[in-house]
Order: sequence, then C-alpha cells, then structure tokens
Amino acid sequence: MAARVSDHLLTLAQTAPLSPAHWSRFFAGLRQEIPVDRICALLQADRYTGIVVRVAQEPELEAALGGEGFYADREHSKAFAVIAEGQPALVRPEEWTRYPDLQFFWPTLRSNLKFPVSLGGWAAVWNVWSRKPEQYTEADLERLRPLAAEVSRSPFRFEAPPVGLAIRQMLALQRERQAQGRAVA
Repeated sequence: MAARVSDHLLTLAQTAPLSPAHWSRFFAGLRQEIPVDRICALLQADRYTGIVVRVAQEPELEAALGGEGFYADREHSKAFAVIAEGQPALVRPEEWTRYPDLQFFWPTLRSNLKFPVSLGGWAAVWNVWSRKPEQYTEADLERLRPLAAEVSRSPFRFEAPPVGLAIRQMLALQRERQAQGRAVA
C-alpha cells in the first residue's frame, strides 16, 4: 500500500460529510486506494447515543447493517472509547466480542479502523470497514489519519431526524432494552 493518500482523496474528504452524495463520492475514491466495504460516521448525540449520520457501503450490506439514522444506544462502545481517548484505533481481533457496537457488525464485517472526528462541532467517529479479517494494519491507520483531519474540517451541519422517526427509533431501543432485561433475568 502506498505511504500517502492521493491529493484527490484529500480533496474529496474536505466535503465528504456535506451530503450522502458527497459521502458516496468519498467512498468511491477511497475504494480506489484501499480495500473497503463500508464507511460511516457515527455522531455522539449524548453520553449513550450514537447516530449514524453518513454511510456508504456495498449495496448488499444495506439489508444486514442498515444506513443513515440508525441509533446505537450504548453505555459501553468502542466508538465512544475512541471519542473519549481522541486517538484513532485499529480494532484488534479480541475486541470484536468485548464491545456491543462491534458485536453488531461481526461477522459481516471483520476489520475496522476508527478515527475521532468533529462534525459541525459534534464529537464523532469515522469508521472504515472491511469484510476481510485483519485487512488493516497500523500503517493503514497512519496513512488515513490525514483524511480524518480533512473530514473534521468539513462544514457539516447536523439536522435531527423528523420527530416521528426519532420516536419510532426511541421505541425500538426501549423494546430492545426490555428484551435484553428479560433475557438477563
């Protein structure tokens, strides 16, 4: 793999979060330089809630993993740990079972790089995913770090989903929590 990302990809990263179309162009450009099956940006809305505000992925992953607007309600997550630490992370094989947010993606996705970013002043994580186990290395983490800096510079604006969608998603999370509570008891 080359030591540096292309200037074209850096340019795409500068506007990537602006819209789903920009994010898709960024994904297409990234795919020309590294093996990647999905990228997403998870915005931390509060201490426990993450909202996927941008997704681009292989079409067959949509049914299994969902798209924008998916809410993750997690007290303990690798994504929020990366935000708290402020450092990018290469997800190690032993971490996939340790974090609920990673368990959701495994075994569909098997490799993950996480970069802390700021989207319109909101703490967020830019994720790079592959279906191939151990696809990425520390060198990939360092190589893509400049892209995370450019993503953070984008003039992104967070717009909350319509109230009806937010209520449906909140109710779905409550049902999930109740089901988990019954399973534990």
